[in-house]
Amino acid sequence: MKKRWISVVMGLLMVCCTTACQSGESKQSDETTVKEQGAEGDDSFADLSPVTVKMVCTSLEGEEPTPEMQRIAEEIEDKSGGKITFDITIGGSTLFGESEMYDMLRSGSIDMCNVAPTQFSDIAPEMSVCCWPYVFESADNINDFWTGESSQYLKDMVKDKSGIEILTTGFTGVRNVTTQGIEVRCPDDLDGVKIRCMDSKIYVDGTNAMGATAVPIAWSELYFALQTGVVQGQENANTVMEAGSLYEVQDTLSLTEHLYSMSTFAANGDFWDALPGEFQDLIRATFVEHFKAFPEKLQEENDKLLEKFKSEYDMKIVEDVDKQAFIDACGEEFMKEFGDDEAYVKMYDAIKECAK
Repeated sequence: MKKRWISVVMGLLMVCCTTACQSGESKQSDETTVKEQGAEGDDSFADLSPVTVKMVCTSLEGEEPTPEMQRIAEEIEDKSGGKITFDITIGGSTLFGESEMYDMLRSGSIDMCNVAPTQFSDIAPEMSVCCWPYVFESADNINDFWTGESSQYLKDMVKDKSGIEILTTGFTGVRNVTTQGIEVRCPDDLDGVKIRCMDSKIYVDGTNAMGATAVPIAWSELYFALQTGVVQGQENANTVMEAGSLYEVQDTLSLTEHLYSMSTFAANGDFWDALPGEFQDLIRATFVEHFKAFPEKLQEENDKLLEKFKSEYDMKIVEDVDKQAFIDACGEEFMKEFGDDEAYVKMYDAIKECAK
């Protein structure tokens, strides 16, 4: 009887041990599955409350930098384990206009957006220098300036005066001149030629400095203005020309490469300051990382578009542009126009110093 009792007890113990082991294996398996499912996330976000970011992309669907901003949003969502999500509106420049987008950002109607640096001219007028022809010499020059100490005083000025947090300013394409029947190789070729530009003093002055007659026209009216001859040409990045079908009303593309255009990616101050530091670090780092690698992607797209313009759209591509003649003319005009403005000259020199 005693032996039978011992056998029963031993049997029960074995069952318990087996069950415990199986339970442990099941628990371990469950934990592994959870880790695998959340592999893209970060445990440091586990206790943070979810947040949805209302973001507006200036550009159109498929037009850079919209696809890149969408990729950034997806990466942030993955890395945050879904704690950060984005509600994205595309085509803000046509839906609202950049000036209105800037006002919406300041008021908190939207949380984040990208706008041209000129939109901050009411706070830091010298930021307009970014949009002067040939001031930046390369995409690397843009990255070095905006991720280095040379631009920190501008970011601080914007934050102090408006509360807006500048995450980074990134390269978004090289702008060239297109025309109808006019080949542009030097400033003299633009004498008397009406070229559409953005409605901003720095763009008007810069286009005039290149030798043209600048005519500010809204993007929504550009196609019709080119079609009817109100202006004979325009200047933009190749991706913008493709998105706007401008090749239908322009037959010549001259590779002036006069402006390395950029977008400033910014957040509303109240929204940004309310975010946990972990969210801030993730968002900023992802934007900076993407736009540091972006020029290489954009160059590939640019090369494909040039071939498409030539072979499919039958545009004439003028490659033998005397860029030094344009550089000299624009540099001379800058000093005539802004040489007495200490803030403008300081920024101009800082940009050039970063290019060395």
